[in-house]
Order: sequence, then structure tokens, then C-alpha cells
Amino acid sequence: MHDLENTKHSGRFRIGDRWIDGDLDCRGPDTTLRLHDETRFEVADGATIEGLLSNRVSVTLIGCLPPSGLSAAGASDRLFYYADIFVHHVVAGPRHFDPAAASVRRLAFITGDTNIIFHDRSAFGTVHGQVRDDLFKRLVAEAGRPVEIGDYAELMYFTGKLEICAVETDIGRLVAEHRPRGRLGSIMGVGISNQVMVTYAPREARCFADALDDFLVFLRFFGQLTGRQQSPTEFLLETSDDDEPWQDWLRVHWSLRPPRPSPQYGPQPGDLPLQAAKDPEVFGEVLASWVAREATWRTPRMRLDRVWSQTRGYDVDRLVSAANMFDILPASAAPRKVALTAELETVQQKILALLKPLPESLEKDSLRSAAGRLGSASLKRKVLHCADRLPQGVLDRLPDLAQVLKEAVDCRNHFVHGSARRFDYDDGALVTFFTDALEFVFVAYDLALAGWSPHWPARGFGGSHPFQAFVSGYDPRLADLRSRRFTAQP
Repeated sequence: MHDLENTKHSGRFRIGDRWIDGDLDCRGPDTTLRLHDETRFEVADGATIEGLLSNRVSVTLIGCLPPSGLSAAGASDRLFYYADIFVHHVVAGPRHFDPAAASVRRLAFITGDTNIIFHDRSAFGTVHGQVRDDLFKRLVAEAGRPVEIGDYAELMYFTGKLEICAVETDIGRLVAEHRPRGRLGSIMGVGISNQVMVTYAPREARCFADALDDFLVFLRFFGQLTGRQQSPTEFLLETSDDDEPWQDWLRVHWSLRPPRPSPQYGPQPGDLPLQAAKDPEVFGEVLASWVAREATWRTPRMRLDRVWSQTRGYDVDRLVSAANMFDILPASAAPRKVALTAELETVQQKILALLKPLPESLEKDSLRSAAGRLGSASLKRKVLHCADRLPQGVLDRLPDLAQVLKEAVDCRNHFVHGSARRFDYDDGALVTFFTDALEFVFVAYDLALAGWSPHWPARGFGGSHPFQAFVSGYDPRLADLRSRRFTAQP
């Protein structure tokens, strides 16, 4: 594999029909290609540049953004030109890659949480204590190594079953597999390390941009399962019709990938809403149904992913973003219109009629807009619609959830529209509670529509997952909210 992360390489790069010297520095959001030559050159915005590094690795630089003009240095008789070019993606491997061609046949990726999402605890183990002599001798004999067996023999094993689960979705097939690596025995000991790798095969070969879009769909789903934004630690492409060895796959360096969340705050596998290794069929059904709604849910899901890019930070902007996700749900997920009574329709028409002959003014526009919105679902109604459709096991554990959500929307409205305060919204504990409630309802509703049924109440509540923490800490936070209001309204 050709990992360029946090490295700098010199090489030659093709600009038009010329090859120009340059240095490629892969440093996350500061990834740049510095080109330099004795004659002027030009790079178009968004260009794709092919290069050959000094270590003989072929690179394809995608989405190049040059500066507005070239810089020059040196004496007048030895002048040279240079430019520092930002690069969105670097594809490295044994060959170049055409991002516009429909050639991507498989993607493979690892995130910091794939081992948690696909936690297959039965695949590896150690047999301690008394191991049957005949079994141990037979296993060791097959390895061709005569040994003397003592009283404290141990066996380490991998079952050999690579596939954890496979799911057919509308956009292609997703497979999660073990990638174990064994260490030969020595005086230093033995061991088996493992990393779960996820591969995605689209239904037909895709260009790079489309394959990247598909990849992000799965990252957003994994983000909902773990309660935090996902960031790839490995990202590979296969472009051949034939099954290639892993070392011949192309490695993608993504300059603006999401920041990697700290493993210190990662959820425990048992606290996730879905157990992919334990219940692969349920996991597959939910994932397939979730992906099937991507076309209509894409924008609000992207907003959630953006909200979670703030990891564990809370502020008013995160609260507003969490509430606004419900406003952009598709009509199939949240009502756009509500039926007015005959009396309200009459009032609405009378207001509009009375306003019509009045001279134009900002106040007239405001009142006309308010009257015109009668019959359109408010943000509060959309949020409550989603909450009402959560699985009963969730609702039973969250009393007065509707009132909490109403207060959350009122808090949002204060910061967006300047409406009157109902509480001291400068209190960070309230903003955090309201934000957690809105995000929890959004994800739980999205997963519930895909067929998720919670197993949390039967198992107790953990605290490593943010939604588990929300549920387990809900009662004292609700009590605090009630104490500020003295009584909770129905």
C-alpha cells in the first residue's frame, strides 16, 4: 500500500503536454502541490494532475485549486515560476486513475469505529488452563514443531470466518470482513491482531465523484449508529474487473476528511442501537431500508453530520441546526400542511381581505405572511410528529418528551426570531438538554422508519453512547426543567 499521510515527496507532474518538477505534501487540510519551472505554466481550477513520485508511486491529484497567479523568484537571468496548489484528493498506487471514467468497481474503508460497529466477539479467543494433551499435540504436530506440553498451555485462535455480514442495498452491496494478521511465534510471544474492513461494490462501475457520494452515505449511517461523525482511516479503490490483491488497490488521501474523533469517548459495542455481528439480518434490513430513503433524506442527514462535526461541543448554533433538521424533512416524513377548521379559514380570509387595501409596509408584509402561513405545519408540529412515531419502548422511557421538545423549539425560536425567553437560555445545561433531545428524536425516528426496534430497555442503559447517555440521564434533567417551570404542562 502507498500511504502518503503526513509525508512529502518530490516528483514530476504532467501539466498539459509538459512534465514539471514539484513537491507533494500530504498534510490533511494543508495538502499542497508546489510546482516550479523555468517557464510559465497554467493550472485550471478543479484540474486533475497526474504525477510520478521519486519513489515510483503513481499519483492522481483530483480537484486541484491553484492560486490566482504564479509567483516568481530568482535573479532576472535565472528566473523561475512556482505555485502552491491545494489538492482535494490524492489517489496513489501502481497506476494512474481517471476520476471521470466509470471505473470504480469496489471501495474499501476503515473508520475509527468499524471495529465497534461490527464487533464480532466470537471470532477470536484464547483457551486458558488445562488444554487436552491429545488436542494440543495434534495441533502442534501439524505445525511441524515438536514441543513439550506443560501445565499452563494456552491456545489462541481465530475461527477463520472472515465475513461478518453482507447487505444488499439500492446502491450496491456492503460487506464487513475481518482482516486478521498473525505474528509468528518467538521468544517474544505470539499474537493475532485484527481490523474490520468494509467493502462496497456498486451495482455498476462508478466515476470517482459518484463513488465518493455512495461512500458518504454509509459514513452517515455509521455516524447515526455511533452517535458521532465518522472519519476514514483507510480509503481504497479497486478499478479492475479481476480481483486484485490488496497491495494493488489504489489508496485515497482525502485532504478535507472529517476530523477523527478521539477513541477516548468512543461508544462500547453493546451500547449501539444495532448489533451487526450478533443480529446481521436485522442490521441488514435496517441499513437497506435506511439507504432506500437517502434521496429524500440526504439534506437533513448531511446537516446532522455537520452538527456532529463539533463532536462534544455544545452551543446555540448546534441547537439551531438540530431544530432546523426537522424543517427540511421530506413531506413523507413530516407534515407540510395541517387542516384548518372552518372558523380559522374564515378568520384567515378576513385578515387577508382587510390587509389588501392598506398601503404597503413592513408591518403589512409581516402580518400577511403570518396569516398566509396558517395551514402550514410549524417547526414545533413537525418535531412532535416525529416524536409521536418513535417506538413505544423509547416513549415509555421518556415521559413528557413532547413538552421538552416544545421548550427546545421555543428556545430555538428565541435565538432565531428574538421571541420572548421562557427560561435563562444562557444556562448551558438547558441548551445542552434541548440539543440532545432534538438530535435523539431525529436519529431515533430515522432509524425507526427503517425498522429499528430498540433493545435498550431490556438490557438496561449504558452511558458510552450519547443516546444511551441521554436516555439514562433523562429523568434528572427533566426534573431540573420542571423545577424551573414549577410544573410541567401537558
